[in-house]
Formats: sequence, structure tokens, C-alpha cells
Amino acid sequence: MSEPFSVMDIKTAIVRHRFPFPSGEKPAWRTYVNDADNPLAALSTADGEVYPDILVIDRATTTNKHIMAASVCMTEPSVDDLADWRRISEAVDFFYVFVREGHCQHAVDLAATGNIQVSGYRYYGYDGGAIIVTDCF
Repeated sequence: MSEPFSVMDIKTAIVRHRFPFPSGEKPAWRTYVNDADNPLAALSTADGEVYPDILVIDRATTTNKHIMAASVCMTEPSVDDLADWRRISEAVDFFYVFVREGHCQHAVDLAATGNIQVSGYRYYGYDGGAIIVTDCF
């Protein structure tokens, strides 16, 4: 069975639900959604640039502050994700992991195994013709 939504549909729904910037409260914050084929916003790390699926940047000063980033797992998270998770989590104030419904505990266990600091775990799923985004715990 094919996916009812594309990867960008899912990332866009996550942004709309969890990272709706700029906003009236945070007008200088900008949310960027990176597409694997056309990444928009890089995050500089000690090991070079990485492109989180979602990146929130505070553009209020001359130096852009990387506030939040998120990784969106389209399949079950695996040890292959850990290297990027570590690089991203060390470069932003808040790092979130979004997984498909039913994969929350596995993501938590995986991050704990890698000693990676995650600010929150969320899952996405489908309800009729819409994408839902919910806290894991």
C-alpha cells in the first residue's frame, strides 16, 4: 500500500502544528523545511553542515540563532539516524524527533542508547484525510 501523503506533506503538517513561525509572538523566528532533493537551511556543526528536516532560526540579530530542529522519521528509526541526531541535538537549543505512530518508545530507546538529548518525541499519523501530530507521552 502506498503512503497517503508525501514526505513534504508530512513535514509541512508538522510545521503547521508545532513550528508555525513567524508568528505574532515570535516575528523574527523562521521555520525552514528541508527537502532531501532541495535543502534550504543548513545547520553548521563541528563535523560540517547537516540538514535537519525542520529548522527554526531566530533572525532578530545579525547572527542567526538556531533555536530548534526536528528529525522526521518516515520509517522506523534506526541506528543509522543516530549520527545525524547527535550532530543536530548538539547544535540547537531544542531537538525534537517525529516518528510514525507506534514508534515512539523505539525512538526513545534508540536516543538513550546513543546518549542523545531530545527535547520531545512526537508522532504523526493519519485520521481520515488529514495528518495528525501528537505528543508521544
